[in-house]
Amino acid sequence: VVLTYGSGECEQLGLENCPIEIKKPRIIPFFKAPIKIKEIACGGMHTVLLTTQGRVYTWGCNDEGALGREGEACVPEIVTGLGELMTGVTCGDSHSIAYNTNLCQVYSWGLYRNSVSGPIGNIAKTPMRVGEGDLKGLKLKKIVSGSHHTLMLASGRVFAWGDPESGKIGRNIKTRRRNESGLTMQPVGLKRVKDIFCSRNASFAISEDSKENKNLYSWGLNNWGQLGLGHNQETSKPEIIKDFKNKNVLKVTGGDSHTVILVEEETKEGGNNTTRIYTVGLNDEGQLGIGDTYSEYRRNKNETNFKLEDEERKIREETEKKVKEIKEQDTDSKAKQKEINKTNNELKKRLKAIEAERNSLDNSEDAQYFTTAQLVEGITDAFDISAGANYSYAIRQRKPVAKSKEEVKGEESKEVDLKINQLYSWGMGDNYVLC
Repeated sequence: VVLTYGSGECEQLGLENCPIEIKKPRIIPFFKAPIKIKEIACGGMHTVLLTTQGRVYTWGCNDEGALGREGEACVPEIVTGLGELMTGVTCGDSHSIAYNTNLCQVYSWGLYRNSVSGPIGNIAKTPMRVGEGDLKGLKLKKIVSGSHHTLMLASGRVFAWGDPESGKIGRNIKTRRRNESGLTMQPVGLKRVKDIFCSRNASFAISEDSKENKNLYSWGLNNWGQLGLGHNQETSKPEIIKDFKNKNVLKVTGGDSHTVILVEEETKEGGNNTTRIYTVGLNDEGQLGIGDTYSEYRRNKNETNFKLEDEERKIREETEKKVKEIKEQDTDSKAKQKEINKTNNELKKRLKAIEAERNSLDNSEDAQYFTTAQLVEGITDAFDISAGANYSYAIRQRKPVAKSKEEVKGEESKEVDLKINQLYSWGMGDNYVLC
């Protein structure tokens, strides 16, 4: 069963009559038995689906060839011209990719865009074979896409192509035809890579640099710290995320400006391991799952401002009182003036310190983003994560529950696996994406 909901303004819901919006999940009637679903990839305004039989279906916006076919855009239709049956699919804003890991075949269609100059190259309205020469002698494992770039994992090496902006394809191209050069499939400087992931404008890879040294690397756009490197400077060179050094990272996903990481960790009590979710990057809409840090910042700022205003008022009153006492002293005028000047200078110093503390509160961006990993409390044992523009999802399987002796009519209490999956969501959900 395939469920769909959210915005349908570009026919991306896969339903007849092309509804503009669906507030609650609805079944796409096209996918009935004997069709079995293997994988679904969502692009900016289109969807790509792979069946267990290796067939690829698409629906949604086809303005830039993202569907790889002609015909009705509103409902699923099969993509032809792929040659052999496919084993994986991925897509970005306006491009789609299908591939066969067994035969090392990759097909691409649609269009990549540069965030500054617009379209890169020509629109491919039907599937085109890519990387045939580059893949010779390699074993293809996985392909993933960001909005306008793609990563491929083959024989432990990472290859990248697409929009070169912000360094997300792992190289800094400075030639006049840099955008066109970005479309060429080239290796990223990493070896012994086990897995790859993309967010909208960033790239991630897990590499076993040695048996005892397992690292998560990131590169690309980092304006809100979404690379998790402890700073917000973009980089085209893969860098190790120190928070996850030698950690068992299972999956990485992300949205426009935030990243979600699923990690397997040992429990404090020992026994079976558990999984925990970490997030990093922008949190202006609560997409990190760590609470509304911006509202908390504003509340703390207001409280501090009230405190500083009260302190400033008291200092001025104390100074005014002291100056009055000096004027009433039975001393010569020069001595009085000297003492008054000294008191006023002390006032200026104290007021300057208050103003500096007040100014330090004005950088609201510090409360909106985090450059190091933040733990999402309350969700353990998740087995999958996903993210959109400014929202996040996690799925966990509820642990088995024990029946009471009364329930089993005198038999010993035993665990009954209900196999119930729980879906968690957080962040900003336009068009009911959080359901």
